[in-house]
Parts: sequence; structure tokens; C-alpha cells
Amino acid sequence: MSLLCAEESVIECDACDFRCCVCGAVLPYHPIFSIDRDCPACGASIWCFQRDKGDEVILEVLPERTPALEDIDRLVRSLMRSRDVPRVTIDLSSLDIVNSALVAMLVLMNKRIRAAGGTLRLCELTPIVLEIFRRFKLHTLFEIVEQPSV
Repeated sequence: MSLLCAEESVIECDACDFRCCVCGAVLPYHPIFSIDRDCPACGASIWCFQRDKGDEVILEVLPERTPALEDIDRLVRSLMRSRDVPRVTIDLSSLDIVNSALVAMLVLMNKRIRAAGGTLRLCELTPIVLEIFRRFKLHTLFEIVEQPSV
């Protein structure tokens, strides 16, 4: 099976790195190109997709998909089950702008992960998104880095 990626090239599914952020199931497509917004394996809303990088989880947020409170709860519970102390980086590179609902969900997720002794970082913020975070003093609530850990 193959799929069309952002680079407009065809790749095999075995080579793709698009996994459900809750159950980790490999998605049969790039989530940004799908009208299906739920994971076929667990039914979770696909508002981001997951990549693991060692002991760190990288969540890449998809444009125009804001998680509901239940989505955040489900994701945080999944992260707690799969790791002793989660290290999570949220990649915001695909967002040109953020809405208040997404910011509220990021604040909630940060609070819950830190309460469990984990860390949450934001990376790859576009200049506009970074300016929004600075203007509303949100940069004081999050650790913001340029890129995920190497």
C-alpha cells in the first residue's frame, strides 16, 4: 500500500511514521490528507500524530484539528501507561496560527504531564505562533525549543 505525502511523492506505508497519538497504531495514511479524523484501531480523534525518538514522544499537531478535553485525557492516560515519566515534545510547525481552544488544551496537558513528573516542551513554532505566545505571556508556561531533542 502506498500514500501521497506532503512532498507529493509516493511512499510505502511500512516506511511512514504516522501513528495514532493514543494507541500507537500505524495509520494507513498521512493524517493531514484524510477526512477521517478518528484512528481506525482505537477510535481516538487524530488531532496530532506520534513519533518516538528514544525515550521522548514527539506529537505533531495537525492544522485545524483542536482536541477536545476527552482527547487530552485519553492521550495523557496513554502516555502515563506507556512510560514511567513521560518526556513529550509537541511540534507546532504545521500551524500558522493557534486558537484559544488549542492553547487551553496545551496548558491542561502541560499541567497533567508535569503533575506526573514528566516534561512537556513545544517546538518548531512559526514566527506568528511564537509572537502570539509571547504577547499573551504563554511562553512563561511552556518550555519552548527550536527543534526536538537530537
